[in-house]
This record gives sequence, C-alpha cells and structure tokens, in this order.
Amino acid sequence: RSGDGHSCSVQVINSRGEIIIDNETELKITALSLFKGNMYLLENNTVHCYDFNKNEISKGDSGTGAKQLTVTSDGSVYVLGVNEIRKIEMK
Repeated sequence: RSGDGHSCSVQVINSRGEIIIDNETELKITALSLFKGNMYLLENNTVHCYDFNKNEISKGDSGTGAKQLTVTSDGSVYVLGVNEIRKIEMK
C-alpha cells in the first residue's frame, strides 16, 4: 500500500490462485517465510510470527543487518545477515 514497505498487505495464495489469507499490517516487511500454517515476517531487527488467523504468536530479535529469513523442517528460524547466518529464538 505504500512505496516504502510500510502499511502493506501480506497475502497467501493457494495452488488454485485463490487468496486464502489477506493480512493487513503496519510493519515494514523486508522478507517472509511460510511454515506449517505460520507466516514469519522480517521487519527491521525483529521476526514476527503470525498464524493464518492473523494472531501474532511469537517474535524474536533478528539482530542488525538482517536481510532474509528461512524456517527449517524442525521449526528453527535462521536469519541471513550482512556478515553471518544466525539462528534466533522465537518467544
């Protein structure tokens, strides 16, 4: 909705091309990952985790310089920073 990434809409689209989740947020999202019904959104130095009902269920400190994130099969969250890859704790 805005040119700088603030006030955006995060949409999840199923295999038929239908929007199944449309999550309006005021966050400035720079990366996202989906895992087992949860959306992990990177905003500045924080990873926010939302369920598909739009409830924030956890968040964690990504550290400075975070550029990308991924969630592994065991549910661990890793952030790719400028100088390193970090595993972060979601609370």
